[in-house]
Parts: sequence; C-alpha cells; structure tokens
Amino acid sequence: GDRRDASVVTDALIYPSRLNALNGEPGGGKTWVALHTCAEALKAGHHALYIDLEDHPGSIVGRLKALGCAGGEILERFHYVQPGKAMSIKAMAYIEHQIRTLDVALVVIDSIGELASLQGTKDNDEEMARLYRLIPRRLAKLGPAVVLLDHVPKNKDTAAPLFGIGSQRKKAAIDGAAYMVETVKPFAADTPGKIVLRTAKDRNGNFVVGHIAAEIDLTPQSGGDRLILDVHAPELDGSGMVRQTTNMGIVSRFLEGMPGRSANRQQIIDGGLHQRHFREVTRQMESEGWVTVRKGGPGKADTYTLVRPFDALMPSANTIQEDEF
Repeated sequence: GDRRDASVVTDALIYPSRLNALNGEPGGGKTWVALHTCAEALKAGHHALYIDLEDHPGSIVGRLKALGCAGGEILERFHYVQPGKAMSIKAMAYIEHQIRTLDVALVVIDSIGELASLQGTKDNDEEMARLYRLIPRRLAKLGPAVVLLDHVPKNKDTAAPLFGIGSQRKKAAIDGAAYMVETVKPFAADTPGKIVLRTAKDRNGNFVVGHIAAEIDLTPQSGGDRLILDVHAPELDGSGMVRQTTNMGIVSRFLEGMPGRSANRQQIIDGGLHQRHFREVTRQMESEGWVTVRKGGPGKADTYTLVRPFDALMPSANTIQEDEF
C-alpha cells in the first residue's frame, strides 16, 4: 500500500506530511503511545525513524518487542538516531537521505524540549520557530508523519494543560494533530492500566479540542514481557454520553483524602474538577455506584460520599467483587 495511507496510524489519529504532537506529564505513557505507532508502521511493512534524546537503544528495542514487533522487523525497518551533540547540516542531510531512500512513513522526536536544549535554542518565539522550521517541519515536508513528544508540568490533582511551557508557539507549529496523554489508571508489569488522548489541536477538524479522541487500554502479559495496547473510540455510558474516566478519577482521589470520604460541590471543584464537568461526572459516578449523594435540603449543599475508589477498567462499582477490597 501507499506510505501516506499507512502513516496515518494509531486509528488515524496522526497525519502524514504534518507535525503532530503527544503532550503529557513525565512517565505518563507518551513514549509507549509513540512506540505503538511505530510498531503499527513496522507491522504494516513500513519504515519508522526514532530520534531519541530521552532514553537509550536497549530500552526502546525492548519496548518494541514487548509491543509484539519481531527482531527482524526492528532490524530491517526501525531506524534509531541518538544525537550526542547539536544536529549539524551533515546530520540532517543523513536523516533526510534515510527518509527519502527508505520511504520512511513515521518520524518520532522524543522530546522536542530536549532537542531544543541540545541545539542551544533559546526559549523565545523567534528561536523556537526557527528550530521547528529547520528540523521537524523540514522532515515532515519529505512526506512522513512527524510526532513530537513534549513534557508538561506534573500535577497530581487536576488535568494538565493541553500544551506545555511555550504553549502558544508550540500549538501554532502543529499543522496536524496534538493530544494530551492523560493517565486514567497507571499500569505496571502485572497491572492493567488506561490512558486517554485528549485533543489539543486538530487541523483537519476530525476531533473536538478538549474532548477525548481515543482511549487506550494497556494490558501486560507474560509477566510484563508483553504489552497489548488497545486503541479505541471513547467509551460511552448507559445514556450515550462519553464516560468521564479522567474526571471521575480526579473526584475519586480527592474524596479519598477527605474526612469521611465526603465533600460538597464547591469542595470538589476546589479540589480539581472543573465546574463545567461537575454535573455530568457526579451523575455518572452515582449511576455507576462509585458515590452516593445525600440531598442537603433547602439552603444546604448536597453531600457526595465515595463508596469505592474509582477503577477506570470497570464499567461500574457493582462489577467489583467485595474480596478485591
């Protein structure tokens, strides 16, 4: 098939010949999502180029194998670059040659912040725009989908901003799609987890900014040697509304730390839930059995009490066995 079709991978969430971005907190799953995208390209018979400024080759190859890539696929079609110093004209010429001659479908830069540091790029609009123009945009013009990973400040109580530091210039540079990678349930070698991709920007208008574009279930197998990533459309609740997994997690964590695991509306909002989501989130949590609501009566606020800590992998609290607590 044609590379340009195949490079729109991860359920058509990124675009070929464009700059795309995965933003998120450190350790939040950005690299796994990027490598899953690479694995999709490799399994389809296409080439991927990974410019790594954060990790080391053994770790990256190990992750690709955990995602189901065969050693032969990796050797033949996965191309790894780890710049040890600022990328020169000669280095860029080599990378461009690789993209052209191998018909590379996907380029990942992990991360754009570390690339800026390596290149000695100052944190101002003019120099950052020059960096984007000279490296990632130049690569995208050759045809592959370019995915830029970027860190945002860690915040345990509220959802992170859709872009990190220097957000406006970074947002302006993206001419494909950008997503915030949000952890709903952390995963480990023996623990399934869940992350969501929240749309930060989509030039083609397929996804609404601020809304969840995709959910990703992460299921470890073989004692952590294998990791299955299932990318799918957002889960709906019984009434057909998008299930507010990220926000339900925020409310659950907040209530767990409150006396009696109870709070009123204003306390929950002050604890990190945006007021525009309050009604729908608490409705879903009550209908699924995670919280109970005690009406406050005339002039008094309702009280929301956590029954069980929210588990994003369960459709409702009623599906969890008592002996799991």
